[in-house]
Amino acid sequence: YSAKDSQQKQPKDDVDNVANEDGDNVDSDEKGDEVEVDPEQAPGEWRNLGSIEQIPETKGVKAKVDGRSIAIFRDTEKGVIVMDQRCFHAGGPLHLSAIEDLDGKKCIKCPWHQFKFDLHSGDCVAYGILKKKGLFQMQRLHFGKVDAEGNVLVKINTAGKHASDVHYTPAMEGRFD
Repeated sequence: YSAKDSQQKQPKDDVDNVANEDGDNVDSDEKGDEVEVDPEQAPGEWRNLGSIEQIPETKGVKAKVDGRSIAIFRDTEKGVIVMDQRCFHAGGPLHLSAIEDLDGKKCIKCPWHQFKFDLHSGDCVAYGILKKKGLFQMQRLHFGKVDAEGNVLVKINTAGKHASDVHYTPAMEGRFD
């Protein structure tokens, strides 16, 4: 899993695709401009979370890295995929999601309201019981890799704005964990 393979496209900071101060999702018809983020050049430290064997093949696990709750999933292509653990919609626990196929995409489904997320992009690809026309939302993906000894290494991604960021403010921290 090379640094080039782990580059992620993230919305630029000026793209308004996050929830507002009231927690309401902001409508947008487009993803906005994307920029490449190289995890080796991104700020922060790689954290060793232990063996890949601790992560089930069909579900995620929850961890807290640098004060942020994350969900980690095994992936045959990338080794691991790491995203915000709380769903952008209402903070549902995404680590409890089973990995499933949706039109050829590896996805997870939020257990609270059935929003589905593409694990490779973080895009919300299907809506559950709540639907909003033209709504684009993205879970924040973080950097993850498996080293030669089978250890999962994670670095928190702080680039851009994402809908799931609303659940990672000091005011919201006490509502979860």
